[in-house]
Amino acid sequence: MLFTGATDWKMVGRKGNELVKSANTQWSPVRLEALKDVNIVGVNKGCISAFCMAIDDGGQVYAWGRNEDGQLGLGDSKDKMVPTLVQELTGYNIVEIATGKAHSLFLTSCGKVLAAGSNEKGQCGQGRKTGSLETPKLISHEATADI
Repeated sequence: MLFTGATDWKMVGRKGNELVKSANTQWSPVRLEALKDVNIVGVNKGCISAFCMAIDDGGQVYAWGRNEDGQLGLGDSKDKMVPTLVQELTGYNIVEIATGKAHSLFLTSCGKVLAAGSNEKGQCGQGRKTGSLETPKLISHEATADI
């Protein structure tokens, strides 16, 4: 997998010009050493996310970047500088990932959705103001009749 862009995660998406001076900004594509032997088939979709996620051919997810609300799903709120396997998703076959500013949604091959990160406005589907989810949790819902 090739990567280009900013990696000073505390500055990504913030106002100011510090990021353009950062020695950690990748101005041209580089191969991610941590994923060199992993067959990546998908990446997260979300234009406002200051973090990255990649799906391998076995449906496993690797996450790295800003993590102040646990949006990486790794069980803590520490930023990760290298791709790290999201252990809590092991056993699920993840086929798509959608991300927001501080939350992530993981779609499984059987149509289930898990969420991690900020649920301040209910974006993780866990009810009102339940706080942040540092590990992915299933979103449960009641089926409704077609109208």
